[in-house]
Amino acid sequence: MQRRHFLYALIAAGTGSLLLRPADRGAPHDGYFAALNRLLRDQGPGRPVLVVDLARLERNCERLARSIAPGKDLRIVAKSLPSIALLEQVLRATGSRRVMGFHQPFLNALASSLPQTDLLLGKPMPVRAAELERDVEAFCTAGRLE
Repeated sequence: MQRRHFLYALIAAGTGSLLLRPADRGAPHDGYFAALNRLLRDQGPGRPVLVVDLARLERNCERLARSIAPGKDLRIVAKSLPSIALLEQVLRATGSRRVMGFHQPFLNALASSLPQTDLLLGKPMPVRAAELERDVEAFCTAGRLE
């Protein structure tokens, strides 16, 4: 292939990709998110933060729980809820006691804090990892490790 043909093909591909690019259909935030954005910009800590609207969370959990078909069980995925207190609130609001976890130290903390929870591992974890974590925890509580 000649260099000129290659350049023509490159220009055509670039032009084609611009024509196929989706249109920007963005819109301003609605009033709720615009107010949050303003508040964080004006009074926020100046670094990324997680904002949880607990009232909306509660309503969403209740709505989700009502949508579960009879005979089906809801399992909360704890991958994005790295807080025992927040997870407890979601479990209470949904009426579930089933959790899927992915992070071994968080699973151990969850098992200790909420022993009635039905835990499912979201990824394979060697049994030895759980044993080691339990041994380290026992070692720490015996006062041998600080």
